[in-house]
Amino acid sequence: MVYKLNDFIAQKIVNFIHKKSGFEVIVCDNNGTIIADSAQARIGQQHKGSMKILTTNCDSVAITPLEADASGGRIKEGLNVAIEADGVKIGTFGIAGKLEIIHPVAKIAAGMVIMMLSDEELKDNIRSQLQALSTSVDPDASDQLSNREIVIELLKSTTDSINFANENHAEIYQMIESMNNLVFKDTLTGIYNRHYIYRKLPIDIISASLSEQSLSIIISDIDFFKKVNDTYGHLVGDYTLKSFADTLSGCIKREGDWISRYGGEEFLICLPGAGVEKAIEIAEHMRRTAENNVILYGKNIIKITASFGVCSTKPATNESVVNLIARADNKLYKAKNKGRNRVES
Repeated sequence: MVYKLNDFIAQKIVNFIHKKSGFEVIVCDNNGTIIADSAQARIGQQHKGSMKILTTNCDSVAITPLEADASGGRIKEGLNVAIEADGVKIGTFGIAGKLEIIHPVAKIAAGMVIMMLSDEELKDNIRSQLQALSTSVDPDASDQLSNREIVIELLKSTTDSINFANENHAEIYQMIESMNNLVFKDTLTGIYNRHYIYRKLPIDIISASLSEQSLSIIISDIDFFKKVNDTYGHLVGDYTLKSFADTLSGCIKREGDWISRYGGEEFLICLPGAGVEKAIEIAEHMRRTAENNVILYGKNIIKITASFGVCSTKPATNESVVNLIARADNKLYKAKNKGRNRVES
């Protein structure tokens, strides 16, 4: 039996995942014909990589550099998820990019593609695959253990509530956004979490290198934060962290810049395309804003300062994430050793 994917919704999903992850994404029908393409240039073409996957017995295969080269440009190195119903491979979800930085949301989105199918009778098969798809949420990441179960419940709920015939695109789109938040958002501050850093920063570094631009990161740490917890209690400490995150977020004005909670009272700000001078300017603005901010919690008035470490990559240089963060961290501790409430680069 052959099942047809809904082309319009498939393209919506593909566009969303491409925007969020930076990966090239395609969806194919059971014949290996591309019905949705993030580049919108290959729709209707045969995807040779998909045909190979459709003949395998596994749910996903990795396309190696050798196989990508042998295809003559038809496929790229990456991961391709084959969607199966009643033992029949009905489509593939292709994610091109370095295998070690495959985006968890892109993997989960394969489940959303399954839900685009027009036959209600496939619901049982959909549910049987939810557990496998949800494992793309890292169970070892902080604050993610309970979220993994929530993702499963969200997917189950969607299979029950979506009216396939009426093509509720908005519900599917909102669903993926919800999963994106569960995987990559810090529950306390509402900004991105550490898990996001190690998924997004490698992509931004590669992108900056290919476009021969610099990329800067700032690592910031609240000065003497332990005193806040010891003096006012952890509830006030949490409120202070949220307020500081809001302050930093309010200082980000450029499109493409983003902020994550690195851990505890440390925050990482990524500035793609910014050289060290621009990054220092932004960090200094953040430092002054934090110093001048008054945090009110009940009858408590809290004043804080913060230290900042800044470093940049060189144009056309592909530096590792670990090395870049280590350099920024060293600058941060230099700022602390020099008296805190300062920017070092």
